[in-house]
Amino acid sequence: MIPCLLFDLTDRSLTGLDRQLRRALSVGFPKTWSPPLTVRPKRDSPEEDLFRLYHAALLGEQQKEHEAVQELRGILRESAIPQLRARSLQVLVGILSRESLDCTDRGETPRALELERECRDLCERGFAEFSGYPWTVSLTYILHIALGCLDYQRDNLSASRIHLLSAIRDFAVVETPYDKLRKDLVSSAHYRLGDLERRQGNLREAIEQYTIAWKTSSGEGRIEAMSRLASALLEEGTDVPRAKRLAKLGLKKMRSEIGRHWLADELRYTYGSASLQMGQSSTAARVYGEILANGVVVAIKDSAQKSLENIQRADAKRRKGT
Repeated sequence: MIPCLLFDLTDRSLTGLDRQLRRALSVGFPKTWSPPLTVRPKRDSPEEDLFRLYHAALLGEQQKEHEAVQELRGILRESAIPQLRARSLQVLVGILSRESLDCTDRGETPRALELERECRDLCERGFAEFSGYPWTVSLTYILHIALGCLDYQRDNLSASRIHLLSAIRDFAVVETPYDKLRKDLVSSAHYRLGDLERRQGNLREAIEQYTIAWKTSSGEGRIEAMSRLASALLEEGTDVPRAKRLAKLGLKKMRSEIGRHWLADELRYTYGSASLQMGQSSTAARVYGEILANGVVVAIKDSAQKSLENIQRADAKRRKGT
């Protein structure tokens, strides 16, 4: 059965309907919308709001985020049930923050700022409107993660640190079953804290945060954390063999369909550089060549080119000397 999205499981007016709805939706989720035929919600009712909330979740799973956002905005605007408005706001904040960060990465600055403004306004509303509920921290940890990542992107590192630490603090006391399962999200807070510590020159603290992110995440997020951990270990220089092992493991875990991917470039560069530091110049040269042939990140390709040229010059000098 799909997870329960209710914050307040003591609300008997909704939990029975929620269970019936989720049982029916599990038949088609996430491919098709399969609500129970025996339940026909009245317009402007809590039942309709609950239907719309799960429909938004399904749309999100289908990567139809524009349609999901419209459903969530409608619930937030029209529902009389605080916990349903709060859940809609939480999910909407997650979508808007991710899309804003993606737009920034793509250079779509006006759109990124528009999404960021809406996201920040919703976070402010969430903190004000839903404080004091038994389930408040199940909402606020997501708001803190979103604000922490947005502030990091805007180079407001002190504010970012406060929000990311607050997200970790709130998640530690979350009791809502659905949110307790969302460890990948709080892993992203540790991951971003690692980036923040590294930018401020605190490599040991960065390694600790990346290690937590690696151990608590899954899928591609786990590989990203593994890549950053390997890179930080290499930069620190105290355990280069471990950095190489982690980079190699990350490359093995990557799916073949994302071989041309920034993450593959990052892992390969760490693997090649660790090999070079361990005196394995032929391995390093091969890996740098793979980056030049298949890489997508210009900065990493430029670094690989320079490193490869240095290896070639050293080899030529050695041959000349013999």
